[in-house]
Amino acid sequence: MKHSKLIFSILFVCLFAISNAQMEVKPPRGYSNDIGNMVSMLDGLKARVERIVKNMNQTSTDFLLDENANTPGAMIYHLAATEAYYQVYTFEGRAFNK
Repeated sequence: MKHSKLIFSILFVCLFAISNAQMEVKPPRGYSNDIGNMVSMLDGLKARVERIVKNMNQTSTDFLLDENANTPGAMIYHLAATEAYYQVYTFEGRAFNK
């Protein structure tokens, strides 16, 4: 019963996030159109992730649906790693070091 409540909670959060994922991409004042759109999209992603995970505890972030799934914490880590990679690639013109 405890697992079914946790699974329902996670599904509810995911569905809520998807339903609220519609946002207007508009470059903030002071940025060129392309860079501004990227800043707008990253700000939107940051706001959505923070809103969803701000009340999660370690048990929630470590939850594993099955042995083939990723934990919510791992997915958050992947988002951060992807952003870090794109920053290095975009601003330094290189890939990650070994």
